[in-house]
Amino acid sequence: MKVILLQDINNVGKMGDIKDVNKGYARNFLLKNKIALEANDNNLKIYKQKKEAEKKALQKEIQKAENISAKLTKLELKLLVKTGDSSKLFGSVTSSDIAEALKEKGFDIDKKNIILPEVIKSLGIYTVEIKLPHDIKAKVKVWISKE
Repeated sequence: MKVILLQDINNVGKMGDIKDVNKGYARNFLLKNKIALEANDNNLKIYKQKKEAEKKALQKEIQKAENISAKLTKLELKLLVKTGDSSKLFGSVTSSDIAEALKEKGFDIDKKNIILPEVIKSLGIYTVEIKLPHDIKAKVKVWISKE
């Protein structure tokens, strides 16, 4: 009996595979536990439509992440910090400071997705990498200036 697997099953196949299995195994385990569908014309058609819809949704997500990446790459952040007499920072600039500055510009980026190349403890211009979904990355220029 041919079935469409709805999830990965050890020693049988991966999700989406069409496999030929014993009738008893299919009826008593796979179909009963809703782990697989019988591979008839109607189910194959529905499954293909579902896969196409998922593919289109994934493409939309990737396009959205690429658009955000393009906007972030054009963006330059200016952070004003307190410094001492010799222009050394009191403390350091962290990823949460950058995330807060991005939020003010309209980008809701989690601080865990901001990669600092080094600890920022002095004035200057830094390039910060931001991880977006689907392995898309953006680089943002951050200007650290005196208050």
